[in-house]
Amino acid sequence: MKKEKKYQIIVLIIFFLVLIIFFNINKSEKVVFMAVGQGDASLIYTKDRTILIDGGPDWTVLLELAKVLKYKMKINDIVITHPHSDHYFGLAEILDRYEVDNIYYYGDNIGSDSYNIFINSIKESNIRLINVERGDKISLRDNCYLYFLWPIKGKDKDFDANELSIVNYFTCGKQRILFTGDISGAVEKRLISMDKNLEFEVLKSAHHGSNKSNSWDFLSFFSPKEIVISAGKDNKHGLPSPEAINRAKALRIEVQSLVEGKSYEVLIN
Repeated sequence: MKKEKKYQIIVLIIFFLVLIIFFNINKSEKVVFMAVGQGDASLIYTKDRTILIDGGPDWTVLLELAKVLKYKMKINDIVITHPHSDHYFGLAEILDRYEVDNIYYYGDNIGSDSYNIFINSIKESNIRLINVERGDKISLRDNCYLYFLWPIKGKDKDFDANELSIVNYFTCGKQRILFTGDISGAVEKRLISMDKNLEFEVLKSAHHGSNKSNSWDFLSFFSPKEIVISAGKDNKHGLPSPEAINRAKALRIEVQSLVEGKSYEVLIN
């Protein structure tokens, strides 16, 4: 009996240790670049607020969200960077299952009929749809903000839907990350001219590692420590491009690729 009681105590101790570890992991503040195939979805997870930037091409995002949010069925804010299906299709699945307070988009970036139907459905819901541009920001808490750096309203006539992607700058504590949607090298030049003093350790690669983005000038000017590339394995576009990866490596920027289906986390310190 004594041995049996001792065994039960050990099992209980192990059980409580597992619970402690589980809840501590879930409480860790972090940014998760989610592996959603040929698309984009990134989650900023803090104790005060949860922000999702894009939702990927399909329901895969739900599996990745569940790994981080566990049983929490609320996302405070969603940013739609631009009206292409590989960035917003998965959001329909999310809105069916999660409580969402606010959705941010750039209203002058015109999409397809299906995108317009999606936006109209949000307008008819209880979710706040907020049209943003450069100068806007989301406050997560003191010293923790998500800034909107691009587009600039009224200066967007020469750019296509990809180039009008929302660019976000996240700063929280010592962590700084730039999210670039599907912008091109032309927009990268604009950012260099407008934000010369911008500093960030992690760059969310533009346009899934396209050769038309992630230019040498942009990478060398800002010199991030890491670049995260979201793309699907064996995708028809041939992304990420070897040229973009080679540029990053030549500049000693560590490449974190989601191609193999594993998400990448950056802790907020």
